[in-house]
Amino acid sequence: MTPYSVDYGVSVKEKKSLSEAGAQRHPARTARTVASLFDKDSSSLLCTHRPVLPQVMDVLREYLFEGSAEVLPTEDPYLEPGDALVLQVTEGDDPRIVSVERVRAALD
Repeated sequence: MTPYSVDYGVSVKEKKSLSEAGAQRHPARTARTVASLFDKDSSSLLCTHRPVLPQVMDVLREYLFEGSAEVLPTEDPYLEPGDALVLQVTEGDDPRIVSVERVRAALD
């Protein structure tokens, strides 16, 4: 995250609820943190660890258009280390995910 934030001049906010321990202790808080990203009319980047991904995916499914759940990974491991999901989300009072792109890590 640090190289990205430096290159693009954005700040990083660490949220304990997105850590493995935080998600295990307070799963509802983790869900609220992920859902809060949909309240913003600006771009967001979420970085977490694979053990937290099931909770993240559950929240993301709530923001999909009906009948489009298959666009998200459905089984653990949801992503390989270094992989990313890029989501395009509608703006407004009822934000919805309109596209999902999986970006694979370019590891040597």
